[in-house]
Amino acid sequence: MPQISGHQASAGRPPRGAIVPCAPCRGEIKRHRVISADGHDLMVTTVTTSSGFMTGAYPIQYGYQVMICQPICEQRLPDEAAASEEHDALVRALADAGVSVVRARRKLAARSRAERADAAREITVDRPRRVRVATAVAAAL
Repeated sequence: MPQISGHQASAGRPPRGAIVPCAPCRGEIKRHRVISADGHDLMVTTVTTSSGFMTGAYPIQYGYQVMICQPICEQRLPDEAAASEEHDALVRALADAGVSVVRARRKLAARSRAERADAAREITVDRPRRVRVATAVAAAL
């Protein structure tokens, strides 16, 4: 994956898989512009938040960062080292594989969270019934 300086990037659109390091804005720790393997133009940033750090990938259109409210991916992390590591991994994943892989990972993670939440709900719902049934069986004996 080629690293391109800011001057080279302004001369024209960088090739697919290109990573352009950018100067971080206020509140940001790291910032990269990535042309993903599938041709999407994205900005990957890591910012400080009140609860730690957040790394996210956001679409760029016509040279401007757009749809900040509709990120490709966002991850909240507790410390700066983990956030920096996640930022670098996200940049590499987007450059190497593309947006479709990152979106698929995000959907899989959401599905896993939903399944864990459903399982937790079933446990709390089933537990009282089992206790009542076991008590009724014990009383009948």
